[in-house]
Amino acid sequence: MKTQILNYLSQSFGIEGEDALELYNSFIATLAENMGKFDTLMDSANFEELTRTAHTVKGCAMNSGHQEMSEVALQMEMAAKNHDCNSCKILSVKIKELFSMLE
Repeated sequence: MKTQILNYLSQSFGIEGEDALELYNSFIATLAENMGKFDTLMDSANFEELTRTAHTVKGCAMNSGHQEMSEVALQMEMAAKNHDCNSCKILSVKIKELFSMLE
């Protein structure tokens, strides 16, 4: 998956080499930071912040060409807006599974 994202950055934005790798690493760090908030936000029923966090993950994934993660994060964003904690938990697990394939 890393190679696909690096290729996407090159083809879509003309970003290559060290710059692409730096952007990829930033993508990983941003995802990890935001995914780390999911459980706490769900446990505290902070759906407003959970909506924003899912939105951040969606945008990060979209800008990096990870369409599947972007779509799942959009579903989570909508579930959080609807205060659907059960769906958020299921989607959170799916996002974390997709993330594990990146490392």
